[in-house]
Amino acid sequence: MNSIIISKYVIIALVLAHVEDIEALSSYEKCLKLSRITSSEENAFSPEGLCFQKCMLESEGILRADGTLNEEMFDEIIEETPPEQIKLVVELKECVKDIVVKECDDIAKLMECFNESRNI
Repeated sequence: MNSIIISKYVIIALVLAHVEDIEALSSYEKCLKLSRITSSEENAFSPEGLCFQKCMLESEGILRADGTLNEEMFDEIIEETPPEQIKLVVELKECVKDIVVKECDDIAKLMECFNESRNI
């Protein structure tokens, strides 16, 4: 009986240590770990790659908890954008304004907007 109780405490301690390790990682490392991908796969359109990208957008405050994009972040980006690229960022902001990202697959919609904006 005592060995079962001790085993439970060991498991709980390991889980807590794992959670603390994840929280201590940078957003990038945390998202890599949570998405179970390597840095070479981060831009992939695989389910894991899309989840990594969603995690990064959430971690950086670009994607809100309700799945909408933070328009204020786009405004900040526009302010810092070189004049020759402002049109691209404005078009991207317009394209993504109605997109809601609830699932990892929804990131593909954002990628479509990015590709469309680059072709303008």
